[in-house]
Amino acid sequence: MKVARAGGRLAAVIALALAVLLLAPAESRAWVCGMPQPEEALDHSSHVFRGVLVSVRTIRQGPTTKQLGTFRVREYWKGDVEPTMEVRIDMWFSNDPIRMHGDYLVFASRETYSGWLAIAGCKSGPWETRKYLVEPYDALRVSYNAKSPDMPAAAPWVPLAALLAVTGGVGTARLAGTGRRRRP
Repeated sequence: MKVARAGGRLAAVIALALAVLLLAPAESRAWVCGMPQPEEALDHSSHVFRGVLVSVRTIRQGPTTKQLGTFRVREYWKGDVEPTMEVRIDMWFSNDPIRMHGDYLVFASRETYSGWLAIAGCKSGPWETRKYLVEPYDALRVSYNAKSPDMPAAAPWVPLAALLAVTGGVGTARLAGTGRRRRP
């Protein structure tokens, strides 16, 4: 009789445990990246800017690899932003793959342990799909005179070389014209 009671109690405990597990709310462990509303877009980021990705470099630190992207800044809304900014991009949370010479809206904050700027959450992404986040803050926008994202900036020596080529050609033509002429 005692064996039957022990078996019944065990079955009751198992049934209760299963009921609790089945009735407990499900928990999802997937990364969910909901887009913020424009009113909260500038919160939790120390730097907000629009820029063109011009280079990417990889740094190995022990077992980890970090990617730093250099952006040529076109305009900014928040932070001490320079014409070119280097940002840690290996934690890019956008669904869109990052592309060289792409036009991006970047939300970044300075990491306390490394001092680098790093992408802050999933607000960063292609300009065309993220510009709505900063449109309400147009009064805060500061623009740099940046070239189109499709056309890289010319090296500073190119205009000087063109000027020298033109003036050199004119001078050579004058020298050639000062020689002796044949009389008819």
